[in-house]
Amino acid sequence: MKQRALLLAILLLVFIVIGVIPFASNLGNIKHITQKSNASLIVEEYRIISQDFDTPDHLEFCDKIDSKILEKRKKWREAGIHKDKMSCINEELGVFKYKLVRNEKPSRFQPSYNIYYDQDLILPAISGIRCFRITKKRDKFLFVASQPLENGPPYGRDLLFLNGEIQEWNNWEHDYTCPIFVDDTLMTVDRLTKERKKMPPHGIYQFAVRKGSQTVYSFSAKEITDNAVKSFFAWDDDWILEYQDIVIISRVNIGEKNNYSKVFYYRKLKGKPFYFFEQNKKIHISYDDEVLPYKYDEVIHNRCCGPAAFNIRGNENMIWFYASEDGFWYYVEAGIYKE
Repeated sequence: MKQRALLLAILLLVFIVIGVIPFASNLGNIKHITQKSNASLIVEEYRIISQDFDTPDHLEFCDKIDSKILEKRKKWREAGIHKDKMSCINEELGVFKYKLVRNEKPSRFQPSYNIYYDQDLILPAISGIRCFRITKKRDKFLFVASQPLENGPPYGRDLLFLNGEIQEWNNWEHDYTCPIFVDDTLMTVDRLTKERKKMPPHGIYQFAVRKGSQTVYSFSAKEITDNAVKSFFAWDDDWILEYQDIVIISRVNIGEKNNYSKVFYYRKLKGKPFYFFEQNKKIHISYDDEVLPYKYDEVIHNRCCGPAAFNIRGNENMIWFYASEDGFWYYVEAGIYKE
């Protein structure tokens, strides 16, 4: 009798570990915390499963999150996905008398667009339009796009469209970052190591942040399987650079300034700064210059390839991420939700 009970207990444990029994996959519903900070940010934690049983590095892990959890904030999480980007860009370009028109002819890249100035065709069949930027004075604009070449590489060539002028643009030489405007001046991240086929010693590349022709910041970063630079954008009169758990705001290292060992995922959330930082081997959240009462052993970020599906995600409404604490994995959503 005892042997039979022991066998049943072992089988039950095995089924829980491999996720056959639904209770195991919904273990996360046990702990659900909702709390408001002084800045009205709502943070919701869902405990998913013990770290001894599974880890978020494979797509099947997503099945362990109850669909009701994901449905609750779906409207805010998917906000802007279906927005007509071309209409928004054309609205801005109209001030400069430029317009993007959908190209109905067959193209290697679909969809593709023709650029017109008034009624004149300037450039045909471009695709992958991205990085649209306009100055605060609304007197300069830029965007990056790709154009197929008949006898060129399959991905075509990349172009920078700057105030009506067309320039060659090499994504790799800028570590796949977008050019930006700060104080109405063009800024870029430039890779100083130009030889793409030959990796430098230990995969460490040299970079420079340039404002116009002036170098305002330089740094080195290791790059083997993923891009070294994680973000580069303008915020009011500042430029913000993130690379390998380091955040620079107009030449100021936020980690060094605040005695943080890591800073990552610095973003604008409802017009206020949101970021993660590590201090005393714990990951914290800062929002609107307030440290929130949440601590984690790990927050998954900057992973490559398949596990990148579990990196931090966000939009103007909310941030969502996977974190570990006290031996459990959590799915966490933080946002400001207005109907």
